[in-house]
Amino acid sequence: MSVTQSLTLRDKQSKALELLLNFNGSDNSTGPIWKVLVFDSVGRDIISSVLRVNDLFRNGVTLYMLAASERHALSDVPAIYFVEPTEENIAQIGKDVVRGLYQSWSINFTSPLSRSQLEDLASKTLHSSAKINQVYDQYLQFCMLESDIFSLELPNVYRDFANPRATDDDINSLVAKIVNDLFCVVMTYNAVPIIRASRGNAAESIAQMLDEKIRSYLGNPRSAALRDSTASRPVLLIVDRNIDLVSMFTHSWTYQSLINDACEFQRNRITIKGEDGKRTAYDLDPTDFFWGENKTLPFPDVANNIDAALNKYKADTQRLTGGADISEIEPSAAHLKSAMDELPELTQRKQVIDMHMNISTVLLKAITDRGLAQLFDAEETAAGSSKQEILELIQNKEFLNAEDKLRLYMVYFIVSNNLSPADQQELEAALTEQGCDLAALAHVKRSKELSKMSLLAGSANTAESHQGDLLKRVGGMTSKLTEKLNQGSLSGSFGGIISGIKNFLPANKDLPLTKIVQSILDSTASSSVSSVTDDYLCFDPKESRGSRSRPPKRGSHDEAIVFTVGGGNYYEYANVQNWAAKVGTKKITYGSTSLVAPTKFVQECAELGRMV
Repeated sequence: MSVTQSLTLRDKQSKALELLLNFNGSDNSTGPIWKVLVFDSVGRDIISSVLRVNDLFRNGVTLYMLAASERHALSDVPAIYFVEPTEENIAQIGKDVVRGLYQSWSINFTSPLSRSQLEDLASKTLHSSAKINQVYDQYLQFCMLESDIFSLELPNVYRDFANPRATDDDINSLVAKIVNDLFCVVMTYNAVPIIRASRGNAAESIAQMLDEKIRSYLGNPRSAALRDSTASRPVLLIVDRNIDLVSMFTHSWTYQSLINDACEFQRNRITIKGEDGKRTAYDLDPTDFFWGENKTLPFPDVANNIDAALNKYKADTQRLTGGADISEIEPSAAHLKSAMDELPELTQRKQVIDMHMNISTVLLKAITDRGLAQLFDAEETAAGSSKQEILELIQNKEFLNAEDKLRLYMVYFIVSNNLSPADQQELEAALTEQGCDLAALAHVKRSKELSKMSLLAGSANTAESHQGDLLKRVGGMTSKLTEKLNQGSLSGSFGGIISGIKNFLPANKDLPLTKIVQSILDSTASSSVSSVTDDYLCFDPKESRGSRSRPPKRGSHDEAIVFTVGGGNYYEYANVQNWAAKVGTKKITYGSTSLVAPTKFVQECAELGRMV
């Protein structure tokens, strides 16, 4: 099976969940057995990231409820539980079994139970006459956000690892939690990886412990998974967030990143606020054709594609209906009977287009109010910018968000190797005048002193500056596009609106993480790129203990799981995937402890900055 045809991690997790919903394959009936699904918030988030309500119904789930909610007895219906292995959940299961709420129980834990937890569960259900048919460890403790991106949903990991007040027990507990969840990813991927990791940080500890955990599993003769010797072995690359803080602060121009910056974006649900203050939530479906094709594209391209999709919809509707609105079509009309099968698809397509038009309206308002296009452009060229150019943007009173200006300066500070103390003082005084809290900057300064992140980040910010032209053009584009969107039409002149800014978008360039991936996977990488990972650790869980794992030959692997410890972002994800698409032979799955919005990451840094 080729790289492009092989199952994605989301496909594999979805299959595992559907098997779970059918009693883990023990049901021999010809049709679905109707059942109740009980989950905690962790199980709910895992399921909702890959399955929809109709998927649950197709697998026989007629009712789903939170374990902590008040539930009535359904003594003639079997129940499937999917919960995290915690003391609270085990206690809740024990109460439900003793009460005899359901006909039978299939109990599934998101990750393996410890021996003490299993004994606790047994003691709480031992004297009940209720029928517990199954107790399964599922290895599913992670959320799929796209087919090729996952999150462990662990907040504030960057802050917690960098916290100077954290005890050894705190750090060890967090490392163990990440290792257990990453092991679930490996088990679902169903292949033993070659583990590569950066040295001298949490990534190294996680890699070492994960290597031991996989070895221990493979050494157990009763272990059934990870035994396929023909399976393609991926590289699991584990890196620390400090390899690149710029991508966490920068104002990205891609559709997905803009949404994460300007809207509430959590587990594929986008929540926007209209001018009337009303909040509207949109769920991104895996079948959303527009999202799949446009999420990693620059926003001007996305806006053009909305226009094209709307025009195609209108043309298809005209062809089928002769100009009548779809909602007014009489299904009994003889001349339309042959087109009835196409109308539901057209209606669904229009709903998708309308959703993305509404989202784009909110993004355009943010671009205008916050000066996002100008900030994006300045950050792209920060390494070659003068102090005066940055100062003018900081002092621009038309841009309403003080935190945006702080993020701009932190990018500039990281990539600038010759910023004098006097210039720093002047720029930081200007930030203070704009109402910026400089606590996050204090942490960034300490991090730069302790790391080499400027070496990689600086090389990714060398494009020639063209800020003046962009400043002139973006204002006209946003005002005209907003007007068109509010009118519900983007046709006609829209291409001209976008074309003026499109030529001024910087060429795509590789971020530090992409260079690291390229160094490991690309045998044709230049010597400067290939040397980036020369000192990276290598672990092969299939090799005997005590032997020193040698890094595999560059280019010998076509699949990689790339994992950032301390937070990931959609800008970095898109950059890595764009490189993989350009190469054409590499399959990359991106993951992190959590996908963090820029504002949230600034807050983490600010908390650290105050811990001096």
